[in-house]
Amino acid sequence: MRKYFNNHKYMKLDIEIENCGKISHASVAIAPFTVIGGANSSGKSFITRSLYSIFNSMADNSLQNIGEKLILRLLHMTSASEFELVAPNKQVKVNHKILLDAVCKLEQTVVFLRCDSSLSDVARHKLVNETISKAVRNCNIAFLEIEKIKKYEDYKTSLIAIREALVQFTKYINSPEGLFSETLSVALKNDFQENFQVVDLLELKNYKSVSTDLVKFNFKNVGKVEIDKDKVTVSFDVSKTKELETLNNVVFLESPVYWKLRKTLLNSTMSTSNIFFKKLFYKSNHLTGVPKYFLDLVKLVETKYKSNENSSENYELYNDITTLIGGELDLLDSGELCFKDSATKRNININLTASGITNLGLIGLLLKQNVIAKGSFIFVDEPEVNLHPAWQRVLIDVLYRLSRSGINIVMASHSVDMMKYIENIMEDLDDDEINAHFAVTQMSKEGYSVNDELDPLEKLSAIKSDLNSSYVDMFMEGSW
Repeated sequence: MRKYFNNHKYMKLDIEIENCGKISHASVAIAPFTVIGGANSSGKSFITRSLYSIFNSMADNSLQNIGEKLILRLLHMTSASEFELVAPNKQVKVNHKILLDAVCKLEQTVVFLRCDSSLSDVARHKLVNETISKAVRNCNIAFLEIEKIKKYEDYKTSLIAIREALVQFTKYINSPEGLFSETLSVALKNDFQENFQVVDLLELKNYKSVSTDLVKFNFKNVGKVEIDKDKVTVSFDVSKTKELETLNNVVFLESPVYWKLRKTLLNSTMSTSNIFFKKLFYKSNHLTGVPKYFLDLVKLVETKYKSNENSSENYELYNDITTLIGGELDLLDSGELCFKDSATKRNININLTASGITNLGLIGLLLKQNVIAKGSFIFVDEPEVNLHPAWQRVLIDVLYRLSRSGINIVMASHSVDMMKYIENIMEDLDDDEINAHFAVTQMSKEGYSVNDELDPLEKLSAIKSDLNSSYVDMFMEGSW
């Protein structure tokens, strides 16, 4: 059984992306502060949405989470199956009680081993496998007792499902790589479809690619994700995915327009909590038109997390943001998101606030709620949209401070101003600091990453030059 450590360090990854949307081929480096720059329609948003989908799915479906879900499912199925016993005799009741005790014992064993790392891996495996085997034997005994009795048909079906779940848990203990890949493949297919709002994953394939080409995400020395037609295949070395699996919350920030339409998007006839409660029981088989990353963020915003080791540093930044925007975003008991003006003490409807206030206020709210902390990832897609250049500079400063506190930033932008603000930050650092903290990818209109051999500062200069070229062309043509 694997042991887990919450050792959040600055993450460095190299990823090759092929045939995804506008992207023909891109080499993307991930660092504490990652910049993806280039002209419109160069594939930047395909990178941010795809990587968000992968990172968020891995965080939600870590081996530890998979194990916890399997145990909970076993407990719930075994407990609930008692209601399917129709006028059971004494022996049937006893058999069910023994089975339930065995499943509870399995859960207790797993919890014990997760808290106590003194046993060797061999001893841990042996203890868990013996506990599973006992539960399987008890399940078989319960099944044989009622196998030929018609009134127990529903109970028999439940026992078969319980036995299959126990076999699945055996696989989790003895062959975690396979189960991790299977679980992540299913989760990723759903996340790709819902984050891109596509009916068929074939829609994500680059139109220039040939029929035999796959959509590929190759994480150097870690593993890969491939999309073939409508199937997602995942292959990761689980011994090298601990950083990705133990990520704190992964967040995607896009246009503040979503937040201004939040109530309508989430269905004005139902509270958001009921929406998520409903989703626990009814799997949606249709696209809503609202990207999953927005719903993920709404759910995170509505949750208050315990303080952590860098809460004081984050709270200082939260206070600075509050001072900058003259107030804070707040979630009212009614579920409404509003801006609390520091000067007037009034609650102002979010629809009446500037985009800069909404963008920065949302980051402040995430800090206040401890949603983002050391080890978190924030994907920011084209934050310059509807944002005044003065607010752009403030936002870059805030994102940089977040990255210095251990919160990973991945930002896609086609703003010359934003590139200049980041360049100004880099110019105050030495080369080693720049190379350790920043990663820059330049995307061409043809969907390729270019100038991969340049260092981060040189790439920013190249991106600025490329983005400025359209203005130069307009000036030369007399259109300016």
